[in-house]
Amino acid sequence: MEVVPPGRFWELNVVRDCPKGLYREGYVNTTDAAGISCLSCPEGWTTEKTSTGSRDKCSVLLPGRKVSSLAPGADSDSGGDGALAAQGVVAGDTTEACPLGFYFDGKEAIYGCRRCPLGTLTKQTGSESVDDCLVPPGYYIQSPDGGSTGQLAKCPNNISADGIAPASGFYRANWVAPSAVIDTDGRKGCTPCGEGVLSRPTAQDERTDLESLQQDPANPDPYFGLVASSPFSCYIMPGWGLTFDIVDFTKMRAIIPCPANTYGVAKEMFGLTMSPCKSCTKNLKSEPGSTAFSDCTNPAGFGYTSEGANQCPDGFWAEKGSMSPCEQCPEGRYTEYFPGDGSYQSSLNSCKVSPGRGVYSAASTSNAWDPPQPTAAMNARPCPVGMFSPGEDSSVNETANPVCQQCLGFESTAEEGSTSCNVCKAGAGVCKAGAGGSPGSCAACPYNTFQLVTIADLSQLL
Repeated sequence: MEVVPPGRFWELNVVRDCPKGLYREGYVNTTDAAGISCLSCPEGWTTEKTSTGSRDKCSVLLPGRKVSSLAPGADSDSGGDGALAAQGVVAGDTTEACPLGFYFDGKEAIYGCRRCPLGTLTKQTGSESVDDCLVPPGYYIQSPDGGSTGQLAKCPNNISADGIAPASGFYRANWVAPSAVIDTDGRKGCTPCGEGVLSRPTAQDERTDLESLQQDPANPDPYFGLVASSPFSCYIMPGWGLTFDIVDFTKMRAIIPCPANTYGVAKEMFGLTMSPCKSCTKNLKSEPGSTAFSDCTNPAGFGYTSEGANQCPDGFWAEKGSMSPCEQCPEGRYTEYFPGDGSYQSSLNSCKVSPGRGVYSAASTSNAWDPPQPTAAMNARPCPVGMFSPGEDSSVNETANPVCQQCLGFESTAEEGSTSCNVCKAGAGVCKAGAGGSPGSCAACPYNTFQLVTIADLSQLL
């Protein structure tokens, strides 16, 4: 009777070899059911070759597996020689998948998996190659020696390239091989947001060992569990703008802050979307770093309309920031007008009294031409005959609210709106030299003389 030797099985009247990973012990008759198949090695184990005749020969650990009784990395970290006896491992011991951050490629005689280099991580358990050891999004390999040593580090938030240039932020997307992101400080290992563009961790940290991490009490991470892993972690501050870098249009640059007479974003803006500083409309002004159109206001002497601000014409005024049309001065008043400079038209007090006019108040209980508290809101009327007003000092910006002054003695004025007393009253004449009185002044006519009307301009009689 034919028999099937160990390590083989009977199939279709042919003795065949047990494949790798299978074994069969002992000799059996071809008619015995035990001879028609091989047995699988315990989970996680295989054999060195085919035709294995003993379960003890299931001594080769499968890639991605470890012996459950060994701590991850126990033998490789300690430099163990990998011999089964040296590790206290028996072929067929219970196995499990290599945990996150470890791998086993099946090429070494180790049984606790090998730790990923430089602190890199695996995306799942049971990794079978060092190529599965990757850097998660938002991280780079911080290494002082080009990669011989190093550790995972988050992309820096805001650092200056030289201590002078504006601080800039960084981010990094995707899982990548460590060789692509080895750097000393992250400025090359991570992607820059752009000159002056800040960054803040806003995305969920994808590192697979996050639950096992512990905070350093002496230096806690305020953004634990978050990373900068996309352009949406890049942001600008209120009052800033964001535009293309004029040197390299593939990069962005922050405008810090938006200049005067423009306005930037109203609040922190995340993402690298073009957002230039917006100009205030015609002649409106704003401070640097303004955040809204409402910060754009009219300058003094410029009235606001839907098209912007325009300088008020003579006789009109507008307060700075009023965002109102120009207002007309009260009757008989004017404003100094200098093109482009509205500082002489900045308020009601800029409305000066024209020469030959004086403040008049019909509400005055004593004398309408001499109100006790004259204001710029009062009209200015032509001085009546016998009163005058020289007008205001042109070098002074605000009105003094002058009133009409009474001519003294025998002097008077020839008409309303006079700027000086320029005639003598009826019954008075101009004194001649040696005739008594001050030469050129008005005096009463002597005995047996008269003057029916006022004499012409005094300056013509001197």
